[in-house]
Amino acid sequence: MARRKKVVNHTKIPDYKIEAIARCILPDILAYYESEEGQQEFARWQQEQKTQVAAGLICPLKTEYSGDTYYGR
Repeated sequence: MARRKKVVNHTKIPDYKIEAIARCILPDILAYYESEEGQQEFARWQQEQKTQVAAGLICPLKTEYSGDTYYGR
């Protein structure tokens, strides 16, 4: 099993406060991306990333968790 990377917090906000906020908004984020609108928006974003890779504007990266391609800047 792979170890998780420690997220580095360069702010003065305590980790426990960031984690509390994340726990509050995560259900809404998941609900959005599971919705039809969220699925369509994600598909548009993926296509935009592929277009930018083809144009040489960004480089494709491999994600660590599944080997899927992630298009990053």
